[in-house]
Amino acid sequence: MLENDLNLFRQEEAVERLHYNCDSERYPNTSRLAVIDDLRHFLETKLNVTILENGFCDIEYFLCSTYIAEFLSRSRTILDPRWYPVDQQLKIAEKKGGPYLYEEGGKRCFVIAVFFPKIHPKTGNGAKYYIEMGASFFYHFYTSSGLEIGNHMAELCEEMVNFTREAIRS
Repeated sequence: MLENDLNLFRQEEAVERLHYNCDSERYPNTSRLAVIDDLRHFLETKLNVTILENGFCDIEYFLCSTYIAEFLSRSRTILDPRWYPVDQQLKIAEKKGGPYLYEEGGKRCFVIAVFFPKIHPKTGNGAKYYIEMGASFFYHFYTSSGLEIGNHMAELCEEMVNFTREAIRS
């Protein structure tokens, strides 16, 4: 019981610190269009607040939020025209065996799952398919590179997609 109370206190304290440290002039919480100076920091803060508000405080979630904020803040990631042929991306990655190709495939699947949750008319695939493909890509990235973030993203892919959607909507 005491441990649960301590965890709840830590979560509440962390949420309060994140809200306090979020500059309300740089990141206003209004429905108007806002100019954001540092998109990576903004996304990371929103993701961390969302994770804490959902009652998670494991370090893996925060490592993933930093990683996600980093690649989502690059316009090339968002505007890449090669999103949908992830099956071909997996075949190329398997032939060449480079961890970079697996990581790129995981990122693409993640972006599709977050921003396009409905079934795509050309491919017939929905978010669940892209989440599973993304987890697979990230796991292959982990096994070929040895970088732990690949393992964390593979294990938490579905949850992080949901947290990212929620953070972007709020």
